[in-house]
Amino acid sequence: MASTKDDRGDHYLAKFWFDVALADGRRATLYFDRKARAGTARWWLYAIDEAS
Repeated sequence: MASTKDDRGDHYLAKFWFDVALADGRRATLYFDRKARAGTARWWLYAIDEAS
């Protein structure tokens, strides 16, 4: 019998935010849209914070 979404307790998320550290010490916030239409960007640079 195959496992289903409901019996695993999975939650589908269509949008993700990632905070990453850049090599020069700044931090970037990236946005990923799983439901982006064909031909449009799925990844976006949302913000860059200056190094503290």
